[in-house]
Amino acid sequence: MTHAGTHAPSLTPDLLPDEREAAFQLWAHQHQQNAAATARTLGIPVSTVQSWVRRDGWAARLQAEREDLGRHVWAAAELALLRAVPDGIQALHKIANGEGDTRQVVTKDGEMVEVIEFVPYQARVNAVNSLLDRFGLSSIQRHQHQVNPAPSPAPANHGTDTMPTPHLTREQALAMTHEERRQWERDHRSR
Repeated sequence: MTHAGTHAPSLTPDLLPDEREAAFQLWAHQHQQNAAATARTLGIPVSTVQSWVRRDGWAARLQAEREDLGRHVWAAAELALLRAVPDGIQALHKIANGEGDTRQVVTKDGEMVEVIEFVPYQARVNAVNSLLDRFGLSSIQRHQHQVNPAPSPAPANHGTDTMPTPHLTREQALAMTHEERRQWERDHRSR
């Protein structure tokens, strides 16, 4: 369409379908559903944009697009989570077995050595409990599990009775810090 001999394109209420779609995109996303701002950008009357909003059901279309996008986002998040599960279980298994992270370190002498980080007792207990939870066993194990110290060699009985080593319950062990747990083990090994 030309105006007084000029060849500059103009936007009119009789927009082509692609241009009307562009109007919807402007209204929905750039101008936050503001018909006046959309009309100013396109150089058309506000009443035209308002009539498209009503006739074409732009508000319902935008809502449906947002819901559809939300479903896609959730599906992508679930897929990413499912892909990460095996790695998470493997990491928990490694921690539960006391396998710390390893890294290469260069010593002062320029020698490359491998350093293995110590896995604290509490981290190992937490990893085991997490694995049990993943497989639906925690409610069974939580009531039956007792943490016992490593067996110590039986002391020679020279005519005196020795007290049996008391058992440490899971709840007691979880309440202790790593240092408290080590101290408890040292105290009870000497008996």
